[in-house]
Amino acid sequence: SIDFLASSGAGEVMGIEHTRIEPYEGFIADWNLAHARLGPVRELLESKLPADSVFDLSFEPASATRISSRDSGRIADWIEAVAPALGRPPDHFAQCPDEICRGRLTLYRWPITGGVITTPQIRYRIGIDTAAAPTHLSTRCRRAMDAKLGKLDDARRKHHVETTLLCLESSDLQLTDPFGLADVLRAAAEGHPVPDFVVLVMVGPDGEPFMSWTYRQPGRWLPRPLFYSHDAT
Repeated sequence: SIDFLASSGAGEVMGIEHTRIEPYEGFIADWNLAHARLGPVRELLESKLPADSVFDLSFEPASATRISSRDSGRIADWIEAVAPALGRPPDHFAQCPDEICRGRLTLYRWPITGGVITTPQIRYRIGIDTAAAPTHLSTRCRRAMDAKLGKLDDARRKHHVETTLLCLESSDLQLTDPFGLADVLRAAAEGHPVPDFVVLVMVGPDGEPFMSWTYRQPGRWLPRPLFYSHDAT
């Protein structure tokens, strides 16, 4: 089986495999829980924050269990009050008081200068040791290659596929460095039949893609990944 088959108007068939990569084991479960608990906060704050910045709500792994959806209103009120007073790095963060949320939430402000905000204005971030991220990513990417690349190669014969695409998805830009990932992917693909295209898609808290990088095109790995904004994709 293969995840997707796509056909062009000219009849060319593309085989597509998709998988999510995690900065650490259990990240997806933490992320899904955070989205359920903090999603209402984003809705309450729509159009109420400084329009020149994006804001990260950071919390520790497994701490989303201590964030109650009943606290949404109080968390939103705290963010609305403190966000305008936050400055530029390094004076750009504040920690949510324990009496408002027991999940140790930290709010970060990232001013956008001379550009247009293309990501959700409030994003979630799970704070882990970023120095360990490449090791965790390497393990996850190797597992993805082991599971996916053989299926793509088989599809060339079984489904008359002419072009193959491996689509990796991540929801944490901070912990999934798109440029550092290039070497990780090459190493993880060693010993496997490589697909024509390898792409990373970054999604926001709402699950919508907002950035992507292409690492491989037919016949070669790119020396530097090609970046596409949400509008371009």
